[in-house]
Amino acid sequence: MLGNLNNKSEFTRNVLTLLSGTVLAQAIPIIAIPILTRIYRPEDFGVLALFVSITAILGAVANARYEIAITQAASELNSFRVAVLGLLICSVFSILLIIPFIIFNDVLVSLVGNAKISVWLYFVPITVWFIGIYNVFNFLSTRRKSYKEIAASHIFRSVSMVSLQSLLGLLKFGASGLIIGHIVSHIASIFSLTRSIVCRKLFITIFDFKKIKVLACRYKKFPIFMLPATIMNSISNNMLSITIPTLFSLSTLGHYSLAQRALGAPSAIIGNSIAQVYLQQASKEKQETGSVIKSFNSTLLKLLAVSVCIFAPAYFFVEPVFEFVFGQDWLIAGTYCKILIPYFSVNFVVSALSYTDSIMGKQYLYAAFNFILIIGLLLILIFFDIESIYSFLHIVVGYLVATYLLYLMLLRKVAKN
Repeated sequence: MLGNLNNKSEFTRNVLTLLSGTVLAQAIPIIAIPILTRIYRPEDFGVLALFVSITAILGAVANARYEIAITQAASELNSFRVAVLGLLICSVFSILLIIPFIIFNDVLVSLVGNAKISVWLYFVPITVWFIGIYNVFNFLSTRRKSYKEIAASHIFRSVSMVSLQSLLGLLKFGASGLIIGHIVSHIASIFSLTRSIVCRKLFITIFDFKKIKVLACRYKKFPIFMLPATIMNSISNNMLSITIPTLFSLSTLGHYSLAQRALGAPSAIIGNSIAQVYLQQASKEKQETGSVIKSFNSTLLKLLAVSVCIFAPAYFFVEPVFEFVFGQDWLIAGTYCKILIPYFSVNFVVSALSYTDSIMGKQYLYAAFNFILIIGLLLILIFFDIESIYSFLHIVVGYLVATYLLYLMLLRKVAKN
């Protein structure tokens, strides 16, 4: 009984540690949004959304998903070896990206349907490299329970991004100001974690290629099953940002991106903090008992309670709040928010628990889920007669909610082993 109380206390303490820093980190850009929406145009936010979507899709797979194996390594030394493996993979991957983004720049511009993104496509490889480095540092910090350092990195990232975007916006940089601030924020977050991660042990393991190769084979399930799944998941998460300017307009994407950013804040503030602690706690439970059902049920209840408290009131007040905070020109973004709330409320719960199948060694389930997700979205784009952005969003939200709920039920069965 005492052990259970201590585990609950540690879980709560770790979540609160991450939460305190993450709340502040997310509060900074949220507070800055009313300023940025008056400095930049919806079209500028649309260009940023395109750049972020492209780098997010590639950045999610930059480490071949070996970063998740860092938390499951049997020893601390092996966790560093897996970390080095992740860094090597993201470095090679980023270098290889340079060629297609230089040679096929015009083709890519025509695919996304916006010439303003052209020059920034050259910066995609370096940005993906930054994302890959941070992925490794973040999971290594989670493995070592360096939650204070993770929280500090979130704050440092937000401060640097908002400061630079505001300054460049006042200097009339346009969309370039938003993108430069976004890129620099990745560098800032890496720098913030460097002191707690980079140590003598990390450099020693760089030259231990034989053991790194052994670990690469041991955790091969992550690239085999989770890599294609993550690619599909990233595409499905960012598909709307890529297709909206083609179907409608860049301004529509700007409004949609603001709605998505506002609704994604709870997941970024609370959901990710709970997910990281759940990953550590569930991995430990798996090693001790062979299942993660206790951690799963406990975390699920917490997530459901938080989701209801956040999204239920938001559904009724989001439109007037958007008009008051961001101005009359952004009222349409509030309408998008109201349509998207059912999906984000479900996504908030399921995303935090999505590590369950990887912890239980059933990564293929995650791949299957994401395959169904992206196929469904493609079928909607192909076969539905989309008359307006409103009807389009309603159809997509209905499909996503149903799919995510089915996946949640499956995850609970997996947690029981």
